[in-house]
Amino acid sequence: MRKIAPELYDAIIEAGKDYDDFNFAIEHKLWRPVMTCAAKPFVDVTEQPENKGTLVELIQKTVDGKASGEPYCCAFIQTIIAFTEKALNMYSPVKASEHVLTMWNETSPHLKTTRYPLPGYIAVWQHGNTSSGHAGIVLRVTDTYFKTIEANSFGPDGKTQGIFTHERLFNDSGSMKLLGFVSPF
Repeated sequence: MRKIAPELYDAIIEAGKDYDDFNFAIEHKLWRPVMTCAAKPFVDVTEQPENKGTLVELIQKTVDGKASGEPYCCAFIQTIIAFTEKALNMYSPVKASEHVLTMWNETSPHLKTTRYPLPGYIAVWQHGNTSSGHAGIVLRVTDTYFKTIEANSFGPDGKTQGIFTHERLFNDSGSMKLLGFVSPF
């Protein structure tokens, strides 16, 4: 079960209060722009070493109420879904899990696509043939790449870890294999 910390919910509302697009999306229950707008205030938040820090730990608690230094890319996704559920009084059928591949494998196939995601969708990767994965929220899509917000990722300097935007190629075969995209609603 997803449950966003009240201080995270309030911080997102406060960060978006002066943005007409955000307020319009909430008023008209438009989940895709709410997902992307809710994620944007977190960009450039850095973590303390080993997946720690006040904000990171609040994010880690969204699914299971615990913060024990675990990777938090999927917990970030779950936090943004939890915000959207609460703000729009909607329910997401996406599996509530901090584990990326569990979320992917236990979410209905009708919510998944391997190509042409929309902003607000969740990008899902697998690290090689392992049981580990990574996830991000899609912000923008072109013919060859898509832009995301990803938690537990490296910043532009390649050293700092936190929540950052990334541009990803659809056909990049780096160390992560793109499994596809999930529509959270």
